[in-house]
Order: sequence, then structure tokens, then C-alpha cells
Amino acid sequence: MIVIEHEAQVPVGEYGAWLPPHTVLRPSRGDALPERAQEPIVVLGGTMNALADAEHPWLAPVRDLMADAVEREVPLLGICLGAQMLAAATGGEVVVSDPAGLELGVTDIRVTAAAAQDPLFAVMPERFQALAAHSDGVRRLPAHGVLLAESDRYTQAFRVGACAWGVQFHPEVDLPTFHRWARNDIGRHADPSEENLRRILLEAETRWAAMEQTSRTLAERFGRIAAGTGTGAEGPRV
Repeated sequence: MIVIEHEAQVPVGEYGAWLPPHTVLRPSRGDALPERAQEPIVVLGGTMNALADAEHPWLAPVRDLMADAVEREVPLLGICLGAQMLAAATGGEVVVSDPAGLELGVTDIRVTAAAAQDPLFAVMPERFQALAAHSDGVRRLPAHGVLLAESDRYTQAFRVGACAWGVQFHPEVDLPTFHRWARNDIGRHADPSEENLRRILLEAETRWAAMEQTSRTLAERFGRIAAGTGTGAEGPRV
């Protein structure tokens, strides 16, 4: 398995302990990408947008690798920016600075009916919470995309093809990292006050144990799919 990290401030985090053995590639620092998708891939988030190729020239090759993974049915998980890149790579539409606005902090997510038959999301609760930190979003899924989860404002999870998933939320982030993100992003919030920042951070800390368990469930399930031992939907959800 390879994990593609776009920048140091958005690391693999807790997922590093929950995923199968993997190699972290940092194309922004010159690490070479595989020419073809031959092993499972996780694509992390980042502060750039999914289409900013001029400023970040490695993005296009990563999108090409993701499209190849979909075609070859190599398990793939894109997180936040990675999810938007998956959508863009396979014919979907990504909106930069979406009018829906910044989604920051604990986010209520509900799965769709399609999730019950999905190899990855069948193990997820019908409703759960996760941390979000983004203002770009997937406006339109690829032609053969399957919507798996959503919040009030954004698409939160989808599948393309047999085994490529995008999640808009951040299952990989740990609390110290999220604290840094929130402090950096609060200026773009509809309420940029210090009081609102404290509220966002306190809610993240209060809800952390439950969110961590859900995130671990998702990571371990993807790991089993990547290993070829978890390709069927299983439930029921709770």
C-alpha cells in the first residue's frame, strides 16, 4: 500500500497505525509516483485545491494514477482533497470555494441507502460524526459514482467503480493536528471569533472518542479490502 502525502501539515495521522504496512510518498518533495496503479492507494488532503496544477505540478500525475486505479480496480481511498481529486479524475465536478462555505469541526453525517450494499460503508453507522476542515467540495459525482454519505451542505462519501472511495471528512486527523487546522482556518469561518474557535475545539474534544472509533472502523475495513479479505458488504449498521 502507498499513502500519498501532499504536505507535512496534513499527515496520515492515526491512520498510519490502523492501515496495513505502507509506504508514504511525498511527490511535492520529489518522490516518484508509480507509472501504474499496482497496489492499494490512500491519497491524503492538503491546503491546495484539487485543480491547482500550475502551482502544484504533481497534482495532475496523482489524478492520473487515481484514474488508473479506478480502471484497474485497485483499492483506493481519497480523503478531503484526495476525494475531490478522485471526483475530478473520473469526470465529476469540484467547486473551489464552494458557496456552501467553510465546514470546520464536528460534522453530522448520514449515510445513504446505497451504503448498505457498499463494501466499505456497509460497516458504518447510519449516522455518525467526523471532523471536517474544507471549503471546496464535490458538486457533481462522476457518471458512475455512487453517493454513500452526506452532511447538510456537502457530499461526504462516494464510490467510483468497484473499489475507489472518496471521503470529504477527515478520519485520519488527530486532535493536535485538528487544533492547528482550526486556528489556521477560523478566519474564513462565518463566525471568526475566538469564542467560536473555543466552541469548535471543545466539541471536537468532547466527541473525540466516538469519532475515533468510527474512523478506526473505516480504516481497518479499507485495510481488509486492500488485502483482498473484505470485498462483500456486511452489516447490519447500528
